[in-house]
Amino acid sequence: MNGSGLWPETFFAPTLALRAIQHYSKSKIEAVAHTTGAATVTVQERRLLKFPRPCTVMDYYLSVLPTQMIMPMDYRQLTLDIKAWACDLGFEQIGITAPDLGADEAHLLEWLRQGRHGAMDYMERHGTRRSRPAELVPGTVRVISARLDYFPASAAPAEDVLADPELGYVSRYALGRDYHKVLRGRLANMVKRIQSVCDPFAARAFTDSAPVLEKALARNAGLGWIGKHTNLIHPQGGSWFF
Repeated sequence: MNGSGLWPETFFAPTLALRAIQHYSKSKIEAVAHTTGAATVTVQERRLLKFPRPCTVMDYYLSVLPTQMIMPMDYRQLTLDIKAWACDLGFEQIGITAPDLGADEAHLLEWLRQGRHGAMDYMERHGTRRSRPAELVPGTVRVISARLDYFPASAAPAEDVLADPELGYVSRYALGRDYHKVLRGRLANMVKRIQSVCDPFAARAFTDSAPVLEKALARNAGLGWIGKHTNLIHPQGGSWFF
């Protein structure tokens, strides 16, 4: 796989296809084997692979894959690919972090104990699911946080709108399409892209749709810091983002 996450045309030659069979994930191997299945493995290649009889790439794949250890995925390259795909999907920034929120959970529990949630009973009802992603999606090992700016460059200054009695002021974040649908769709497409190069895995896309400490996770993923106004702040984007 090259840096852009695409498979170069030169990959579809028997020698390189065999290399893929030896070194890449099962889903990608299947795709390569299907494309190059009729290609004949040369005598030199068979000697290198210690395969005793004449065969095609598909023959080799079917006989070797069940017993051959596939090398682990290059997660550094996968991280770079995920960030590149995020840009393609229109996100301003993306970060990846572990699901551990121990310190934030302690803060949340103390906040609830003091009754600062007021009438928001659901904050207490969800318990530790809010601070433990693995209780929402069992087996969670990584969380991907995405940032999408919503400040409309073409919008009139807020002061001008408020000063005009003929105009109604609408919050900046509500000027576009329903952000729940926009973000959820893009996150779902991100999951599909990752699944196309990885073995099967479970994932869920959340956009204000589940009890998650999203700001703490975004902070841990490097998207900014939590300010005194309790929102995430980015050095360039401020807090004008989802």
